[in-house]
Amino acid sequence: MSSNIRIQKACLHCKKVFTAKTTVTKFCSDDCAKRNYKLRMRGEKLQASKEGARNEMDQLLNSNTPKNVQETVSMEKALINVKELAVLIGISRRSIFNLMEDKSFPRIKIGRKLLFDKNQVLEFIKSKYGSL
Repeated sequence: MSSNIRIQKACLHCKKVFTAKTTVTKFCSDDCAKRNYKLRMRGEKLQASKEGARNEMDQLLNSNTPKNVQETVSMEKALINVKELAVLIGISRRSIFNLMEDKSFPRIKIGRKLLFDKNQVLEFIKSKYGSL
């Protein structure tokens, strides 16, 4: 059974007026439908890529925040690394390396890893520079 419906519509892709034979027709031709599909898929891929990049950036920023490092330090680890020590004391990593030029600065080197006993470091700084 065929329909005798003829409706004037505007193509969603090229915006040209055409005569549609059904009520659900959106495009004037198969080419316009395919081009519109490609544009939609490209837009969805770009959106997914932007969201993925945004999520990765958020994860990187959240993993490098001092808040996360302070939570790690507050777990009462015996030995801490340079980054955690910088957050604990409130000075930059470069300043810690400058403090380490003093041979009596308490540090432990295990292989290539540099660790600190936070209590010894705090006592060293209190004795050398006064109270924190």
